[in-house]
Amino acid sequence: SGKLQEQATAVLQSEYLINQIAYDKNATVTGVVATTGLKATFDSYYIQVATFLTGEQRKYSVEDGVLKNIKVKYPVDNGGIGAWELAVRFANLDQNATYQSVNINQGKTNEATIGVNWYLNDNLRLMADYQRTTTDKRLQYDQKYNSFSIRTQLAF
Repeated sequence: SGKLQEQATAVLQSEYLINQIAYDKNATVTGVVATTGLKATFDSYYIQVATFLTGEQRKYSVEDGVLKNIKVKYPVDNGGIGAWELAVRFANLDQNATYQSVNINQGKTNEATIGVNWYLNDNLRLMADYQRTTTDKRLQYDQKYNSFSIRTQLAF
């Protein structure tokens, strides 16, 4: 195809987001007009790394900036073990802000995830994730959650 591509067995990925909000001075909250005109800046980010334990490589198109699907070396439907990928992710969402001495207390959330992906072949993937989430609300009790999820992806 003539496009420059790189290959990697481990991928580091991250994003950072800033969301600036100007609350409507005439917004209605439970039937009452809110005239505060608050402004807030919220931010969030994540960083994750994933690596294949079975040696597969993920192609990255430099020109398009896109990670491509993997090619499973040892598909289960051909008697192989499939491709095994281990992933770790940390994410943060901060929805606390102060504007003109007014506190906006929507909470600050941190989430750590450990995941295992099993690619049975080029089209079928099973995913298992454990998440540890903590939410800090400035004037309330912290909340902590543990969750485990199993997902299936069919690509065609």
